[in-house]
Amino acid sequence: MSDMDVYEKIDTILADIEYAKTLGHKRLYTDSEGIQWRPWTASVEEEPSPVLSLLRQAHRDGWAQFLRGGPEEEVYMLPWDMPGLQKFPAAIDPNWWKGMTPGEIKAGPLAEEDEIKAATAPLKGLETKRRNAEASGHIPAYQKEINRKLEEGLRLQELREAQSPNSDSEEEGTPGPSTTVANESNREIIVISDNSESAAEEIETSISHQSQASEQDNAESDEDVEMEEEHADDTQSEDSSKEDIDDQEDASDKDVEMVDDEDSTHDEDDLNNVVVVSDADPTHRPGNEDRVYFLVDPGTTEGAEKIRCYEGTVKSSLSKLGVEVDQVTLPAGYAYYGFVRPHDTEHKPDMFLYGHPGHYRFRSGMEFARHYQFLLEKAAGRNSGNAKDCRCLYCNRPGKAPKS
Repeated sequence: MSDMDVYEKIDTILADIEYAKTLGHKRLYTDSEGIQWRPWTASVEEEPSPVLSLLRQAHRDGWAQFLRGGPEEEVYMLPWDMPGLQKFPAAIDPNWWKGMTPGEIKAGPLAEEDEIKAATAPLKGLETKRRNAEASGHIPAYQKEINRKLEEGLRLQELREAQSPNSDSEEEGTPGPSTTVANESNREIIVISDNSESAAEEIETSISHQSQASEQDNAESDEDVEMEEEHADDTQSEDSSKEDIDDQEDASDKDVEMVDDEDSTHDEDDLNNVVVVSDADPTHRPGNEDRVYFLVDPGTTEGAEKIRCYEGTVKSSLSKLGVEVDQVTLPAGYAYYGFVRPHDTEHKPDMFLYGHPGHYRFRSGMEFARHYQFLLEKAAGRNSGNAKDCRCLYCNRPGKAPKS
């Protein structure tokens, strides 16, 4: 359990407490045979951690047993729900299904009588339909489709066998040896039978004709290249003059763009280099004792990752609002708090930002982005610093925002 992070530990403890409630106090302390218990250790600090608070409350409610304690740590025992541990016996015969009916096999080795009946009923219905179909000669649609595909495959196989050459035909009526000559000028293959008396003459005639055709093609290709070069020389001077004019226009456009870029960069740097001011009320913190809140510690891996994701959302939301910043810095007096849902063991704790002067918590980085923009503009002297200039949900409409 020492390898668990705080969020997984809280989720698992809550699941064990819910399991203890399903068993009840009588089952836990008078008939506890077969219940699996596991220890939970929590460090004792000046301010109790969420884990220690959960374990102490479970002990007061009678769901956890106190094992031992000291000035540094306390250990409690909670019942552990191990799926399948109590349901199945130590060993099941691998051949348990032999001699059983199909319904008993479908229901399983540990099925009760009503489970066997429920598994047998649909099997009997399928068997009755099969017997009635056989007796009436009716063939189901799926079986007709299977038969059609089998017949089509057999027909195609017979057709391929009929078209394939026979080994006997290769022996009867086969021509005599032949000579293959390769013409290297155009890779043409010439096959001439040895039975021809003018084989050499045919080879020489074919090669000479192909050589003449190749020379003619090469001459035409050279003429085309010369004509293209002359045309390129004529148009080169025209293109060069056009390019000079275009270069002059591009240079003037670039000068204008550089001036615009300098102005835009200056506008962005006005807020990017501004040190954000704070309007926080440091006394605004969670106060509902019925819920489990804990301060998100940036010194831990999990806490730092959650804060990084939250501030990344603030940064991306600012970008959509037209404000570019390299880094989001939490204003002094604001603090991140996590909230554990007592009956929700499937999700990670939610995270909220506390410190708003009106005592409203920001539920996401997207909500805080507009207020952060207001604080940046206030530091840069772009607004009066009055809350009416802020466009966030809570400063703009305080009467409709949910107070924490």
